[in-house]
This record gives sequence, structure tokens and C-alpha cells, in this order.
Amino acid sequence: MEIPEIGLKLINRLSWRIQRSLNLRAPVIKRLDECVKLNQSNFTLISSGFNARHTLPVEINGKNHKYFEEALDYSVEDNYLLKLSDVIIKSERGLLHLPKIGYSFEHINRMPWHIEGSSDYTKYSFSTRKITEPSYSLIGLCPGAHYHLFSDILQRLVSVIEHLPNEVKFICPSNANNAFLEFIRQLGINRKNLIFPRKFENLLIKTLYWSPARTLSRFQCPQTVKQINKLKRHFADDRKYTSSSAIYISRNDAKSRRITNEHQLIKRLEDHGVKTYCLAGLSVKEQISIFHNARQIIAPHGAGLVNLLFASSGTSVLELFPEKLHLGCTCYWSISNCLGLKYSYAVCDSQNPISPNSDFVVSINSILAWLSMAE
Repeated sequence: MEIPEIGLKLINRLSWRIQRSLNLRAPVIKRLDECVKLNQSNFTLISSGFNARHTLPVEINGKNHKYFEEALDYSVEDNYLLKLSDVIIKSERGLLHLPKIGYSFEHINRMPWHIEGSSDYTKYSFSTRKITEPSYSLIGLCPGAHYHLFSDILQRLVSVIEHLPNEVKFICPSNANNAFLEFIRQLGINRKNLIFPRKFENLLIKTLYWSPARTLSRFQCPQTVKQINKLKRHFADDRKYTSSSAIYISRNDAKSRRITNEHQLIKRLEDHGVKTYCLAGLSVKEQISIFHNARQIIAPHGAGLVNLLFASSGTSVLELFPEKLHLGCTCYWSISNCLGLKYSYAVCDSQNPISPNSDFVVSINSILAWLSMAE
């Protein structure tokens, strides 16, 4: 008899609570070094880690935020590729479990608290599918989020793809969007080599190739970002968007971080030759072309700015924030640093000053002053 989905959810939650109370979850390997010491895997060092440094950005309203100052220096870890045997991929977020030794890997960030705080990692699954072909997992935290698909998962893949065997299969997020799928196609990955896990399904994989993230999600590896930037040659259409040298990206179709005086802002920007786009209705090729050809980019903080990965060196960027910033606010600044973009930001007055997702009002005169200096 098939169990209704609401029943599955109740069982999942009960299972998680039992495991939490009995402390049955496998310990998390925080760093790859610990795995190597276990001597349970073959590994290849592709490139060594290094220390990186950002350039402190300008806040155009004079409201410099501590998150940018605290993120000036960061570490890019060693780039490893591991060959693991008899691995179980658990949950829709890609927790890797090695049952023979009782250890688990957190798949995208070097941030174990994501596991500690998320029931997704301990969901009870009713079925297990065996994968006998060598595989590489593209599943990770926030697998359906546009930013994480490009900034986390795609970067991890690009950094190791040349070292994967030709016959490898790719475990792909079931809700990966068309943009992501088109990009991995451009990397030479045929759709027939993609494996999509079903809901409430464990994957038992005989041989899994695995690589960790080299940085936390809000930081970027310069070499990998530049590799992704070169991929735009497969998409960018210089003929259609050359006239839109200055652009504004609207979030009026979003549920958060909308600009309450956007109508007045767009009108003033149009008077200065700035073209407005809402990215939701545009294809991958159109989005990449717009960012590739732009020389000034103005946008509120949001996933659409991950297209900065395809901007041209020297482009000026102004990112607009509500009053309350969250820890991940530095992600697009980091991309800008890697590609030589001229990044500035503005902290604006919010409707709800304690929410990082609040709608907010911008100073139009400050933005126009920035635009005149950026031209």
C-alpha cells in the first residue's frame, strides 16, 4: 500500500527526532585531511590552497558594513578529487555517508552546522537505488537555488572535470534549472549521463568521485571564477545587447528585497540611458549576453547577480542592500574581485530594519551620482 506524502513527512520528522535524541547520526568530517588520515579513499591533489584577499569596496552612502571588512582575507583550500567506495547519498541535499566507517561528508560548504540544524540530512528513505557506474555528485546545499547551482556546484565541477574518467555518470539535483543543465552540457556532459534521484530515495553508489568546496559559499576561488567566465563565449550574443551599456536589474517580481520607490528610480535611470531588465522571463543566453555587454550594472541583492560571473573586466557594479545585511552578502563582491569588476554597494533604508529580506527605499540622487562617476 502506498503511503501518502503527509505520512512520509510525519515519519521523516519522527525519524529525525529519534536520531537526534539518541545521537545516532554519523560524525561529520569537517576537513578533507581527516578523511585522508582514515586511509579509506584514493585521492588526487589537483592544486594547492592559498590565501586570498579582497579589495575593500566603497559604500556610496557612507554606511560601510562590518561584513565586508571582516571578509577581506579568506582561504582557498586545496583542490582534491577523491575516489570513494560504497557510498550512500542521503536526502535531497546530498549528504554522503560511508557506512563501513561510519562517517559522513557535508557536500557543499565547510560548515557542519548546516547538518546539525537541518532535518533534511536525516530523512528516512523508503527505497535505495544501486548505481554501479562510476559517478560524481552534483547535489549539495540548496540544490534548486540559482545562486548555489552556479556559485557552488558549477564551480566545484569546473575545478575537477578534466580529472574525471570518461565513463563517469553525474548525480544531478532533481530540481536543477534549465540554465544549469545547459551549462553542464557546454562542459561536454551528455544528458544521458545524468542521474536524477527520486524523492525519498537513497543512492548506493559503488564508486563515487567527490571533491569538496574550496571556499565557503560567500567566497570565490579566483581561478575557477575565471574558468566559468570563459564559458560565456558559448552563449553571449554581442549583436543584440551592445546598446545596453548601463543596466538596472529589477526584483519587482520577487517576494523580498524589492525597492519601494523603483518606479521613480527606473524613470530617472531611463533618462540617463539605463536599460531595465527583469531576468525571470529571459533565457540563459539572454541573461549572459546582457551582463557580458554591460559596462555599468545596478541591482538589488539577489540571485540574478550570479550573472556577474559573465561580466567583462572593468565593468562597474552597484549592489543595493536593505538596512540589515546577512552574512552571505559579500558573495557578489567576491565574484567582482575575482574578475576585476569595479564593485560598490549601497545600504538603504528598510521598511523592516531588522530583516535582511525587507523591502527598502533607495536614494535616487546617490545612485545617479555613482552612475555619472562610473561612466
